[in-house]
Amino acid sequence: MSDENSNVITIQTDGEPAPLIPVPKQRWLDLLFPVVVKNPAKALTYLTESTITDETEDVELKFRPNNPSCIPLRSCVKPCVKLVLKVNKKTLDVSVLAVMRKKIEFNNLADFQYQYAPPPPTPNYCGLQLPLFDYDYVKQDKILRVNPPKYSTKDKPFEYNYCNLTRQGDKGIRAGDLHHRAPRPSIVIHWKATDTKVPTAPKTNPLSELKQRLVKRYKDRIEELFRIRPIWIFQAFLNNMGQSPKESVLRSEILPCFSYYCIQGPWKAMWIRYGYDPRTDSANRAYQLVDFRYPRNFERGLEGKRLEKGPAISNDDSKTCHIYTANKLPPKRQSHYQVCDIHDSACQAVLRSYETAVFSSTDGFYREGATKAVRAIMVAQIWEHCKDFEREFNDEIT
Repeated sequence: MSDENSNVITIQTDGEPAPLIPVPKQRWLDLLFPVVVKNPAKALTYLTESTITDETEDVELKFRPNNPSCIPLRSCVKPCVKLVLKVNKKTLDVSVLAVMRKKIEFNNLADFQYQYAPPPPTPNYCGLQLPLFDYDYVKQDKILRVNPPKYSTKDKPFEYNYCNLTRQGDKGIRAGDLHHRAPRPSIVIHWKATDTKVPTAPKTNPLSELKQRLVKRYKDRIEELFRIRPIWIFQAFLNNMGQSPKESVLRSEILPCFSYYCIQGPWKAMWIRYGYDPRTDSANRAYQLVDFRYPRNFERGLEGKRLEKGPAISNDDSKTCHIYTANKLPPKRQSHYQVCDIHDSACQAVLRSYETAVFSSTDGFYREGATKAVRAIMVAQIWEHCKDFEREFNDEIT
């Protein structure tokens, strides 16, 4: 036990009075070199800091101090409480020489070290004669005085996960091959329209107790919605849920317990009830996807008209944002609609003209070109809607 005011260390013993050992005010630093030091004075010249104090936070060590290409080791400064004791072996007298309050360690690894090639010999010249350049030296197959383009930014050892960037074949390098990350655990079952079977039950991956209570809480409402419509797009399902949990929880934890997710085909990005195959009934064309995107040629003008003159989406409109009508702008630049949620007579008439009883894995129960024809009608209606906004705005100004 030490008393900072009196600078005295009290050693507690049982039964006997504790001796008092004075503590000097001198402070030392504990410097741990990563090499065997035979000459301490020379070892200190390897440090970039000429003087080290208690306020020193970082110290660098160079194995070749005079070489600018040498990459230093960075230190790790930690607080500590140590005493430097002097013990007399004959008399067993103990005295405190100094107190250590800071420890400097070099626990990290040094980066690859680079050594310059010897410089070319300097040519002799006299008078006004220009110095000659040794082209033969440049042509030699050796590394010249060129720094590496980039040093490593990591000091501590870590798993590199090396990946060969060169691939054999015509496809070349794919972006997904450059980064290897373990897939995140998920209970969502993905399905394509080209698969032979449909999922009939969810995965057996157990949910947490909280997620199980949420599933039981919303079970009746979710089953009722899937009885009304066996195929739902997520935004339409969310708008019809009423009171619902967070979107991320509903999408990744609750819905996978009742439906599987289609990732390719006419019902792409939709949730389908377990055991239900939409390819067996041509009436399921009403649930197919219509992917609409604003054209590029008037994206900037459309954005300005929506913000300045177009009516903002109210809370009531947000519950019907999955429904398309001719007198309302889509809420996003890219919007997904189901055919049954397109409330426009012109679009529905075009879709009826493309109906077919033969199923296609890309167009479903419509002939090729149906989605493109509907998009053309939507673009024309939205463009006319923007012109109406512009005429109203000009009337207000005048």
